[in-house]
Amino acid sequence: MSDVETEAAALRRRLADRLTDADDPWHDALQQVPRHRLLEQEAFTVYDHIWQIPEHLSREWLAYVYSDADLVADLDEQGHAVPLAIRPSDVLTLFGALDAREGDPVLHIGTGTGYVPALLAHRLGSHRVTTVEIDPRRSLHAWRAVAGIGYHPHVVTGDGHAGAPGEAPFHRILATGRPAWLPPAWIRQTVDGGLILTPLGRGIARLCVDGGRAEGRFLPAPADMPPLITLTTPAPPPPEAAVRGSTPERTGMDVNRLVTDLAIPLSFALPDHMLHVRRDDEEGKIATVRMWTLDGSTLVVDTSGAVWQAGPRRLWPTVAELDDLFPVPPAREDFGISATLDRQHVWYQTPDGPSWPLHTPAAGHS
Repeated sequence: MSDVETEAAALRRRLADRLTDADDPWHDALQQVPRHRLLEQEAFTVYDHIWQIPEHLSREWLAYVYSDADLVADLDEQGHAVPLAIRPSDVLTLFGALDAREGDPVLHIGTGTGYVPALLAHRLGSHRVTTVEIDPRRSLHAWRAVAGIGYHPHVVTGDGHAGAPGEAPFHRILATGRPAWLPPAWIRQTVDGGLILTPLGRGIARLCVDGGRAEGRFLPAPADMPPLITLTTPAPPPPEAAVRGSTPERTGMDVNRLVTDLAIPLSFALPDHMLHVRRDDEEGKIATVRMWTLDGSTLVVDTSGAVWQAGPRRLWPTVAELDDLFPVPPAREDFGISATLDRQHVWYQTPDGPSWPLHTPAAGHS
């Protein structure tokens, strides 16, 4: 065994012992799957308070690969991290909630480097695991890399929203990319009594499927996972100047609540929303918040209480409702989802409690 493999094996054992007990059903997979062999040879950036590019296969590089940290590939045009792999402890949280057992056919959405399907294949058997990746280059790399370490899950290149109808049905569906709605195809491809586990907004929903219906609550654990990429191009938001051209409404709401107390409920009620915060150059205080959704609906609100809206949907009524309903931040597990093949909504406390319909596209992901 080379020095690199010896070092990697020691780091894997250390990571497995740190994150799991010896009798944990995922301990052996975490200890045996060589994550470093799934990463492409070119150097990648890692966020650890500062951006760094460790030399490939160096001790520092291996230490990052086997640390409990998010690995990122690059920065996008807006300066945001482009995720490469989620941290192992988050993977284990998902696995624990998934409750997959030997013999369960599992569909994984968001192949990425191949690490998650490799762990699943180690525990459940390669023939029980199907994984979907939208990026053909990453899909091919993952297929080759995972096969190179001895696992052979079925790797499908395609839009994860469509699932894998050719391999269905599944007992478990696990997404490691965040959709803006629950794809109906996932419900259709899950057996009665099966589970769907998916990030949505700032939470992870655990849904039981029965008779074409999926329902369940969000886990207490936070979630910070990359969006699930779709083949459908979202509508661009109108320029802020165009939005401000209309007559504003007025609000007495503290604009800061959009990025503090209301961040979690907003992420559930409008899971396809994005925020841009403009701060005062001198003091760094929030000056303006701009919010938009995938269909191009947009609002702009500033600290004077002026609210401008544009696009097919009016977003402010939802924001105002949440502001009234939650004077203090609610817990993630107080929310849930009920979904059928043609409609779905997020609810608070009970399925009959306050609720917000999820905006789903009319076609292309059914």
